[in-house]
Amino acid sequence: MDSLSNPPLALASNPVDRAGSDAAPQRRPGIGGTPLADGSVSHESAEAGMLRCTMNALTPKLKLGLDDLLADLWYARRSGDLGRLALVSYYEVRRWAKMAGDPTLVEHSSVLLMGHPHPDRDSFLADADRLIGELETLREEVTAAAPLAH
Repeated sequence: MDSLSNPPLALASNPVDRAGSDAAPQRRPGIGGTPLADGSVSHESAEAGMLRCTMNALTPKLKLGLDDLLADLWYARRSGDLGRLALVSYYEVRRWAKMAGDPTLVEHSSVLLMGHPHPDRDSFLADADRLIGELETLREEVTAAAPLAH
């Protein structure tokens, strides 16, 4: 079969389909949270809901990840390594907060680097200290609620 004679529909540059109809292309059933014809929900949307439900409770792996994050942040802060502090604060804290289902923490870690330019080193360190304090508070709450079993 010659690929030039029958190009895939995804490459069409206008809403007119290959049969010549003027109707706009239809979305595939079940994609993007659309219910399927039999009443079930697509795998894609069901998976997103399942992740949201299961990640709100901190698993032992997430608790250990929080401890690792705090250790990295404390070390970078103590050694005065601003680059490492920025990297861990933005990338690692955001990744962990997304997995834990904490949008507020995601926002706070994003604002540290992307929210506004810091006029000096001390203002960046003050914001980083606030983020570290927020993580420490979260760790204390988690530990008080359910200590890690060894």
